[in-house]
Amino acid sequence: MKFNIEGKLRKMPAVKNYRLPLFEAVSNSIQSIQLRQKNNPNEKDFSGKVSVYVKFKPGTGNLSKSEGIAADGGIIDSFRIVDNGEGFTDENFVSFDTMDTLLKQAEFACKGEGRFLWLKSFKDIRIQSVFKKRNELLERNFTFDKSESLVHEKEKPKAVPPTKGMETTVFLSGIVDAVANKKPIELNDIAEALLSHFLLDLLTENAPEISVIEEGTNSKVVVNDKLKDCVIGSTMENEFEVKGFPFKLTGQKIKDGVVRSKLEGVHWSAGKRIVEPVKLSDLVPELSEQLSDPGSGELFSYVAAVSSSFLDENVDSSRTKIQFPKESEKAEDTWLPSEKDIKEVLASVVRTQLQDSLTEIRSRGKQRLVEYVEREGPEFKGYLNAEPELYISPNATLKQVRDYLTVKYADFEVKRNHRVDELLSVDWANIESPEEEITKIQAEVSPVNHHCLAKFASLRKFYVEMLGKVCEFKHTSDDEYQYENALHSLIYPMKKDSDDVGNDHNLWLIDDSLAFHHYVASDLGLNDNKTLDSDSEEAPDLYVLNIFGDKDAAEESLAELVLVEFKRPGRKDYSGTDKDPFLQVVNYVRKIKESSLQTKSGTRISVKNCSIYYYLIADITPSLADKCIAYNLDANARGDRYYGYNRVGMFIEVMTLDALRRRAKERHRALWKAAGLR
Repeated sequence: MKFNIEGKLRKMPAVKNYRLPLFEAVSNSIQSIQLRQKNNPNEKDFSGKVSVYVKFKPGTGNLSKSEGIAADGGIIDSFRIVDNGEGFTDENFVSFDTMDTLLKQAEFACKGEGRFLWLKSFKDIRIQSVFKKRNELLERNFTFDKSESLVHEKEKPKAVPPTKGMETTVFLSGIVDAVANKKPIELNDIAEALLSHFLLDLLTENAPEISVIEEGTNSKVVVNDKLKDCVIGSTMENEFEVKGFPFKLTGQKIKDGVVRSKLEGVHWSAGKRIVEPVKLSDLVPELSEQLSDPGSGELFSYVAAVSSSFLDENVDSSRTKIQFPKESEKAEDTWLPSEKDIKEVLASVVRTQLQDSLTEIRSRGKQRLVEYVEREGPEFKGYLNAEPELYISPNATLKQVRDYLTVKYADFEVKRNHRVDELLSVDWANIESPEEEITKIQAEVSPVNHHCLAKFASLRKFYVEMLGKVCEFKHTSDDEYQYENALHSLIYPMKKDSDDVGNDHNLWLIDDSLAFHHYVASDLGLNDNKTLDSDSEEAPDLYVLNIFGDKDAAEESLAELVLVEFKRPGRKDYSGTDKDPFLQVVNYVRKIKESSLQTKSGTRISVKNCSIYYYLIADITPSLADKCIAYNLDANARGDRYYGYNRVGMFIEVMTLDALRRRAKERHRALWKAAGLR
């Protein structure tokens, strides 16, 4: 059966840069060295070496911004990779010339695909290899192209002197435009790319020396030296199992700022090569922060690789992605581990390797949440205590913290409600200890109830402070009712009724009981009142009607009526009947009683038995104090309130704005304390 190489290459993913074909060549060299170490145990002094010679296109070197002179580097033209591994023995040569070879699958999890990346990336590929056969050194030369025979060996291997030594060179020449780097790069860039990709190999005890050398100038960067310069401490290795499959996490701390292309994060690996990053942001969010040693304060990055035969078997042909079995994601009882299964165990192993640093970051993140709750969001206090694992970045903004807690709490509340439903559904007739069940329910409900109460208290605190602002408001001659209108609008929107406003009001600033009303009209004429049949255009500042009993009952309903009037500050003259605020409200009451008082649904209300309350909020000047005494009202010790039941048939309370504010603060303080807040 014939095989079309061009067809195979078209099906392979596009090669977007020089790294993939270079990584494949260096990987082959490392594997060849490892095979020599394994198959020749008597070579005690053997030290593996891989040299990557780079040729840059003429005239493409970097220009130093500071000195304006040419620096090393440029646009890559070709590579020459030299290693002292076991080379292209007869077995290795046949494998290289075999499509989808399985020779190195067991040893290195190879797919037999990597060398085809060379054909997609370079125009001319040539291999020269000196290898050992029966204690004799032979040299083999061949080319590799897109023809059906893959390799072309013009002549059989020839014997070479022992002094030459085992050495293989791969020539990758004529890089295609799509793969060549678009901007000039230096040897350091290539070295750091190799360091990142072959980190697992470089961390081993017998790691080969990998060098990057510029053709012509012989400028050289040793990748191993870069690793030595940037590592902190020794390599960390932890083995773990997921559904019976063995895994290993190899981690290393890297000094911050030593290498330009930052090495960090956890990666899946296959065949001892880095494949792709592992997304652990949900499970170990602290990894996104700057890591430091708690003792020395030294900053570092954490780089780690997860290895396993399971990953070796499930890496794609291009070695750029792990293809986790789909069935393991769908069925929870499958014998295969899913990506989620592995990551959940992996997260705990990562925490073990970085325990001190992550604990310190987590502590600062938790403190950020505590600060927010204490200063801005007291409603989350119970939730924060109930969920000790909550974490956010120590550098999170106010908005980020608020959004995080809001989203997390919403999910928590749904789950907690479901849990309470489960507890309530228990057949209490058959349980041994009802007290224990009650305790369980209270424990589940407490954070939710605390949240609601604290949020309510926090909101009230805002409006108490707003009332303080109104108290500071200065009256101006331009609008003598500006102060009065500001107070009125804070407590209830003007020219609106309860059908317009709903619960969006602050009647509780006057009296908490006013929150439970049937109908409210604010600065509306009696003729616009939906519970009256009146043609009067007179408008109380606030008209609050509450119904007792069934509001839709056929018989007359009992009711309570509250009228509120705001008087502008600084008003001193209340003498005369035309300026008497009590006569003003008596006039309102008379016209209300003359009307047909009813519920919004039309049920009649007994006006005769309707309790009437009147709140007057004004500066208590001597003139107004005389009026209060005349109406048989009693003063409090401060002299800022008068109250009593008057002959006009209503309960009356007169108070200053400061008294209103003080009483609101006292009630709020009790609520704040009940919510467990300072």
